[in-house]
Amino acid sequence: MPSPNITDTTLDDTEGVIEEKEAISILNEEKINKILGDRIDEGKSFYDSKLGLSLVRGKNEKRWMNKNREVAEVDIYDYQIPYKDNRVFVSVETLVSSLVPRIPIPEVMEAQNTEASRELATGYEKVLMRTAQDVLLKSKLRMATRHVLMGYRCGIIKNRWDFSKGRRKEDGDFTGGIDCNYVRPHKIIIDADATDPDDIPLIAETLSATVEELIILFPDKEDEILKEFGGENADAEKINMGTRVNYREIWFTFYEEGKRYEGLCWKYKDLTLEYGLNPNFNYEDEEGKSNFLERPTKPYVFINFLRIGRWVYDDTSLTEQAASQQDILEKRGLQIVDNADQANAAKVWNTEMIDAGDAEKYTGDPNDNILAKGDVRMAFARVPAPPLPRYVIEDKYDARTEIDNIFGTHAPLRGEKTESPTLGQEVLSQRSDLGRTTALSEAVEEGATKIFQQMTQLYKVFADEEHMVRYLGEDGETTFVKFSSDKIEDGIEIRVQAGSLRPEDKAADRAELVEMIRSGMQLDPLTFAEKWHIPKPREIATRIFKHLLVPKLYAQDVLKMGAGEGSEEAMATIQQINAGEFVPGKKDATKEYIAYYGQFLQSPAFKQLDPEVQRLHVEHVRETVNITKGGLKERGEEGEKKPNVMSRIVKRLRKEQIKA
Repeated sequence: MPSPNITDTTLDDTEGVIEEKEAISILNEEKINKILGDRIDEGKSFYDSKLGLSLVRGKNEKRWMNKNREVAEVDIYDYQIPYKDNRVFVSVETLVSSLVPRIPIPEVMEAQNTEASRELATGYEKVLMRTAQDVLLKSKLRMATRHVLMGYRCGIIKNRWDFSKGRRKEDGDFTGGIDCNYVRPHKIIIDADATDPDDIPLIAETLSATVEELIILFPDKEDEILKEFGGENADAEKINMGTRVNYREIWFTFYEEGKRYEGLCWKYKDLTLEYGLNPNFNYEDEEGKSNFLERPTKPYVFINFLRIGRWVYDDTSLTEQAASQQDILEKRGLQIVDNADQANAAKVWNTEMIDAGDAEKYTGDPNDNILAKGDVRMAFARVPAPPLPRYVIEDKYDARTEIDNIFGTHAPLRGEKTESPTLGQEVLSQRSDLGRTTALSEAVEEGATKIFQQMTQLYKVFADEEHMVRYLGEDGETTFVKFSSDKIEDGIEIRVQAGSLRPEDKAADRAELVEMIRSGMQLDPLTFAEKWHIPKPREIATRIFKHLLVPKLYAQDVLKMGAGEGSEEAMATIQQINAGEFVPGKKDATKEYIAYYGQFLQSPAFKQLDPEVQRLHVEHVRETVNITKGGLKERGEEGEKKPNVMSRIVKRLRKEQIKA
């Protein structure tokens, strides 16, 4: 049994009682409400005081939203135009798109070394992949990654079973399905003692609903809810049922008789709406049921990046590390803009020689005339603005570069033009940036693995009815997979395919392929197609294989040339002529021979041949036509239909302007 979490000892290393707390118990409704409420208040207060969490998140969000000046608290004059160059936003969004470029690919390892077990595992892989597509997992992971990078100190994904999904059953209910979504970290409060993101004693989420929805969700508490919003003698007609309120959903760990349990409670202030054991688990008293996970878990997946183990939350963020450089960048930019605006020299007038009113009327128009008594050089002068020191501009670009260094988002990664003299240097720069983000990419992959594992647990608990999943295979054909909880074999293992979220480096892959070919390495067609990033690589590899080793299958499956008596002779003739050999017209050509050749002449393969080879094919067909016509004349009306077929071939050749 895992030991309970304790507060990080680096905060208080003295021996003795750290803090007195009452243990959570679900034996008393009022008691559990009070204990959970106290834990929530304590957790919120703790992280606001230790991390300034609410304040930090607010500032970081403003930086991402291009409101950096509000955070930096720099005053500007009314005549000044605020200078904005939001490199933080650009860097965050660049990393978000490169870190989660596609849906993570689940891998299911079979439970037993049997074909049946492997077939079940393969089918369930398709179920998980289709589920990930249906719940838009890529966009949810991108949002969680954005939260991490922009400074919310974590990203959170929640899985739950939605009973309103799936197909409708005869009784009117639905079979249900997985709902996976991100949770804005501001809505989550965790226990003050939590240090392990995978084992948090208490997680409270703030949800919202109308009074009417609360009654629908918790019908057993209708009277108490009405009383809460309308007083002792309240009824539904006297209450604004559309009033929206916040309430808590709390997942917590507790102990009874030395055993660890997971509980769930919903509460609104002092009103306990419902509570009990974690519903996402099959317990011992349920026969014929099993679990994927060893013990109940809370349905939240935390994605972290820059933490040193003191808290569940990150200790800092890339946005905060780049904040001072962003301030300098905008300050120097404002100086440059101001200097440019003051490029016109200031005009100074001698009011002893020129009346102030006349000076005010001067517009700078070449036709304006000013009359002065005495030496005009003493009446007017221009005072130029001082030149801007070079280090101001250099400081601006240094700040911009440093932000790119912190995030690892230099120009090649953003797809921008650079001053690198060679493509190789750009590739090296891009690889360096991707290497910097490896830790975060692995954190997202780890989070995706936990998501798929939680999905599997939900299927094991709730997918009693048969579910149907449609899946598009690599061959482009739709396959159907039927599954239910009993089709998910006990003992399987689930992981995300290593590197499935890693950004594709097409230039590097193609360069590597060229080097492999130059070294004399023999490559199979599939490796070549994958390394060259050809769409549908397996289909292309299959075509190459059939074309080189099994021409008959290539003709039948790819070129759609019919098989049968006579077609093999036609295929042999085509191969002879393709090799540059002249083949005279065929005597006694069968209908299948003629039909096969007709299909070949219409195929893309024929149009791609050398013109000389095309001429040989045409010559063979014409001689065959002439021979066939001559034979038909001798037989009379017995074969009237055959010359019509051959005539169509000749007409087709003329139509396509193929000349010998």
